[in-house]
Amino acid sequence: MSFKSDLYTYLAADSGIASIAETRIYYGNAEQDTKPPLLIWQRTGDDPLHHMLAASGKARPTYQFDCYAFKAIDADSLGEAVITALDGYKGIMGSTQSQFLLQSKFDLYDSPDDGSQAGLWRVVLTFDIWRDRTVPTFS
Repeated sequence: MSFKSDLYTYLAADSGIASIAETRIYYGNAEQDTKPPLLIWQRTGDDPLHHMLAASGKARPTYQFDCYAFKAIDADSLGEAVITALDGYKGIMGSTQSQFLLQSKFDLYDSPDDGSQAGLWRVVLTFDIWRDRTVPTFS
């Protein structure tokens, strides 16, 4: 399995996240007409680490988690559930040794395009994830 698959499995199995978002957890974008609350996450950067002679076998990707809801308090509750599940996590996720560190948290309000009153609140979380990665070998 890939790291993304392992992370999805971990998020979907977390009782705090599932109690709010249920199965509405998506990588990249949500399915059309998905009702909030929901969690969308994606990789926003990847920093493979090297030492003087070669790749180190470590990487530090950055992932963004967007927690959407109609009410600010519900978006915040989902954000706190993600923080509880991930911040400070250190261990094997799937088959990859990983460590998650929260880097930022902020709130946004997405206004509706049609002029209605039904906009979405969003809590945006950014995590650095230190993890093992495969290193190519050369003969």
